[in-house]
Amino acid sequence: MPVSYSCGELIMIVIGFILTVVLLLSNRDVDEAGMDSYDRKWAIAKEGYTRGALGTIYKDGEYDVWANMFDHNPYHVY
Repeated sequence: MPVSYSCGELIMIVIGFILTVVLLLSNRDVDEAGMDSYDRKWAIAKEGYTRGALGTIYKDGEYDVWANMFDHNPYHVY
């Protein structure tokens, strides 16, 4: 039997989902180079390394093939 929600229930579900996403995104610990605590823990955030808006890792402003190939940060929002 399919579940049916009233309009008010759907609005509360959507608002709850949006607030949860905002809360999770606001808790990220990102530095000025775009690296978060996970990157620092696994030594990805070295001197000269930055992370772009889409998660691409750059070394001294140039695309770093090896760092991007083995990037495994599950917390970075792409």
